[in-house]
Formats: sequence, C-alpha cells, structure tokens
Amino acid sequence: LDDFLGGRLDPAAFRHEDHVRVAFDILAGHPFFDAAARYEGALKHLTEKAGKAEPAAIKDGMWKVDFSGLNGKIKFEKQGPAGRESGQSFPNVYLIKIDGGKISLPKL
Repeated sequence: LDDFLGGRLDPAAFRHEDHVRVAFDILAGHPFFDAAARYEGALKHLTEKAGKAEPAAIKDGMWKVDFSGLNGKIKFEKQGPAGRESGQSFPNVYLIKIDGGKISLPKL
C-alpha cells in the first residue's frame, strides 16, 4: 500500500487484483471520500509513470476494458451518438442493507 501511495510501483506489473487490494486497504483505513481522493491521486501518478496520462489515451483504454471481475463481466458499453459516447459497466451485484429484517439501499 505504501508503494502504491508513494508512486513506487511498476505500472506494467500492477494487475486488477492489485487495484482491488489497495482499494480495500485504503477504504479500511480512511473515510470514503478521503480514501477515494488518495486512490485517485495514486492511480493518476501510476498512469503518468506508464506514459499515458493524457485524457484521450485513458478514454481509449477504458473502451478496451473487458475481463471477469468479482461481480461479473467488466466492460464499458458505448451508448450515445458517435464521437460523444459515454459508457458504463453494469454490475450484476448490488449492495443492500438488511436491518431488523428490512431491506434498503445503504446511503454512502
């Protein structure tokens, strides 16, 4: 975790499992928004280190994401007019809260 936050990791060796592990570790030790900011900053640094920090390269890379994750397939599907598409990977797992036998969506 310290190597991730300190920008000392090799981007080529940083696998999906590593992303998940550091996200878990950061969330375990920090409030959500602080954790998200730390994670974002470290990922940005890792991306810059890999030499592809420009937005167009990141956007192009997101369209190539296609793998099986913990909650199913992760793939950003293009939606909208050509050249202005947006994308979303739709999970097949959702977070719920059960309290006293009542089911609700948690407030994050």
